[in-house]
Amino acid sequence: MLNDFDAEAYIVKQLEGYTGCTMVLSNQSGPVPEYPYLSYTITTPVHAMGGTYGLRDGIYMQPMQQTWSITAHGEDSRKCQRLGMRVYDFFARAGRQLLFSRNIAVASFSDLTDRDTYLTIQQEYRCGMDVTFRMLHQLEVAEGSISQVEVCRTKIEKEKL
Repeated sequence: MLNDFDAEAYIVKQLEGYTGCTMVLSNQSGPVPEYPYLSYTITTPVHAMGGTYGLRDGIYMQPMQQTWSITAHGEDSRKCQRLGMRVYDFFARAGRQLLFSRNIAVASFSDLTDRDTYLTIQQEYRCGMDVTFRMLHQLEVAEGSISQVEVCRTKIEKEKL
């Protein structure tokens, strides 16, 4: 099982490996990577899917959904479109089993759409898509346990495993 931070790092690593491009979190200060590159924004950080937490090995888990917006950036329209299609292929086919092996499911994904923008002196070609993941939100809690109870003046002790 992964917590949501580990899931983020895992998804980014797998997508970088599949596309061969750097992937960065959007809207951050710092230098922009060389073209082509990918960026992502987590648009829905945690959307609980209902139900209650379940306890397993001292960790509470709840199913959740998380939506990401992923954008391919490039200085050439055709290369940017090809990179966008690699991203689309990863979520439609190639990466699904890799993600599922870590309990991350691709619940849905949008079409690849144009997201071009005009920078101050040049065009930046962009295309992107939104992807919704299903995963388990984990919360480790330290709870005490009852080792002995008394019922009708009879003491009952927890069995040691």
